[in-house]
Amino acid sequence: MKLLILLSVLLCIWEGVSAKCGYDACPATNPHKLNIHLIAHSHNDVGWTQTPDQLYDNHIVKILGTVVEELLKDPARKYTQVEMYFFHRWWLSQTDELRGVVRKLVAEGLKFLNQTFGTCGRPKISWQIDPFGASIEMASLFGLMGFDANVYNRGVPKGEYIWHASNDLNTKVFTTVLHDHYYPPGGFNFENANESITDANVKERTVKFIDYSRKWNKDYGNSSHVLVTMGGDFFYNVASKWYDNMDKLLKETKANHPDVNMIYSSPNCYIKALNAMNLTYTERDVDYLSYWVGYYSNRPALKYQDRQTNNILQASKQLSVIGRLDPAKTKAYLDEAANEVAILTHHDAITGTCPQTISNEYTSRLQSGYAASKAVIRKAFEYLKSKTGDKKVVLSDVFCDALNI
Repeated sequence: MKLLILLSVLLCIWEGVSAKCGYDACPATNPHKLNIHLIAHSHNDVGWTQTPDQLYDNHIVKILGTVVEELLKDPARKYTQVEMYFFHRWWLSQTDELRGVVRKLVAEGLKFLNQTFGTCGRPKISWQIDPFGASIEMASLFGLMGFDANVYNRGVPKGEYIWHASNDLNTKVFTTVLHDHYYPPGGFNFENANESITDANVKERTVKFIDYSRKWNKDYGNSSHVLVTMGGDFFYNVASKWYDNMDKLLKETKANHPDVNMIYSSPNCYIKALNAMNLTYTERDVDYLSYWVGYYSNRPALKYQDRQTNNILQASKQLSVIGRLDPAKTKAYLDEAANEVAILTHHDAITGTCPQTISNEYTSRLQSGYAASKAVIRKAFEYLKSKTGDKKVVLSDVFCDALNI
C-alpha cells in the first residue's frame, strides 16, 4: 500500500508494514513477459480554471480521502499524487490517527516530507508531466541532485534516451517521455462510468488494453516493460472507480494472458525494471523549449511582482538572522511568504496560462506573501535600530521606499 506524493518532480515509495521503501518496495517483474506498469495518478494543478482554494475544496479533499481508503484495501495498490501544496494543506487538517495511517503509505522528499516521513522521502525520479517544453538545464540540475531518471511529457520528442545535459559537468540522466499525454489509453478513463469494465466485457476490454500496451512498448523499442498512465486532471474523486476497474484488468490478465505481467507500479519501479535490463540508449544534448513561446512575455506585471516578492522574501530571511529574531515568532510569516512565492512556480501561474480571474488570485497571494516578508523586515529593523542607538541603520533608499519603512 503505497501513496506516492510528488512535488511536481519528486517520487519515492514507502512500505510501512515491511519497512521497505524506494526501489526495494517495487513489485516483481518477469523478463520473459510483457510487464505492464499501471501508474495510478491524479494531476492536480495549483490553480488553473479555478483558484487553488476552489480546487482543494472541490476535488483534493475527495481525491486524497478516497485514495487512502482504497490503498488500505490492498497492499499491492499504488498511487502518485501532485502537488505538494495540496497534500500539505490536506495533511494539516487530518487527525493524528489518519496521519499514522498515511505514514505507512507515503514517502517523499524535501523539507516538509523529509521531516514528516524520514529518509524514505528522498526523491530518485523526477515527474514533470505537464511542462510547456523542457530545459536542458533542468535536466542537468536533476542529475546533480542525484536523480536516476526524468519522466517528461509535452514538448519533448517521444521515446527513451540518455539526456546529456552538460558537457562541463558531464551530467547524464535517463529520460522517458509519456506515451499519450498523462492519460490512460483511449476508452479506459474510469472517471467516466460509461467506460467501466463489467463482467460482460472484461475479456474484450482486457485484450484491447493489452493491445494498446503492446503498441506502446513496440514504439519504445520492445523492452518488455511499458509505463501506462492511469489518471488525468483531478481524477480519482471517487478512487474506488479506478481501483475496482484496474483490479478487473489485473485479474483477467493473470487468468488468461500468461505472456503478460500486469502490475500496480510507479515511475520508480518502472525505471528500476528498465535499469535491470542493462539496455543501451541513444543520447540527446538539446533543449526543448519551443513548444509554446507566448508565456515567456505575457502577463509581465505578474512576473515582475513574483520576482519582487521573492526578492523581499530572501531579504527577510537574511535580516531575520542579522536581526536575531526568534524563529518561533517569524516562522509563520516566512512560511506564508515562501508558500505564496512557491505557488507562483506552478506552470499555469508564472506562465500566465490561466483565466484573468485566476491570475488575479495569484496577485492577491503575492501581496499576502509580500506583506508577511515586510513584517519580518520591520521587526529586524527595530532590533537593529535599538542596538545602534542614535546611529542610522544604513539601507538602500529604494529598498526602504519599496517597503514603506
